[in-house]
Amino acid sequence: MAFQSKKLINDPNDVVREFIEGLAKTYPRLQYLDEFPNVVLRADVFGAKCDKVAVISGGASGHEPAHAGFVGQGMLAAAICGDVFASPSVDSILSGIRAITGAKGCLLIVKVSISKDYNIPSGSLAIAFVFLN
Repeated sequence: MAFQSKKLINDPNDVVREFIEGLAKTYPRLQYLDEFPNVVLRADVFGAKCDKVAVISGGASGHEPAHAGFVGQGMLAAAICGDVFASPSVDSILSGIRAITGAKGCLLIVKVSISKDYNIPSGSLAIAFVFLN
C-alpha cells in the first residue's frame, strides 16, 4: 500500500512562511513584514497611522490560523507567529511592535499554554502595555 499524505506541505521548514504568504495573497487587507515574514499586519494600519491602541498577539504555529486568522478590523492589529510548536523570536516580536504601534501604544496579549516557569499557571494570559518613543 502506498503512503498517503494527510497534509499539503511542501517543506516542513517553510510551512509557516508559506501559510502566511498565502494568507496575505488571499486577503489583501493583510500583509507581512519582508524581513520577518512570520509577522502578519493589517495592511491599512501602520505605526504612524495607528490612531488607537494596537492589539497584538501571537505564539507558536501548528493550529492555523490560530493567530494570523484573527488579524483584521475590530480584532488584532498584528499577529506574530512562531515556528510549529515554538515561540516567535524576540526580534520578530519587537519588529511587529515597532511596525504597528502608534502614539497610543499597544496591548500585547501573550498566551501561555505550557509553562516552563512554575510561577505562571498553564493556560494563563499575560498582558502588557507598550509605549514606544
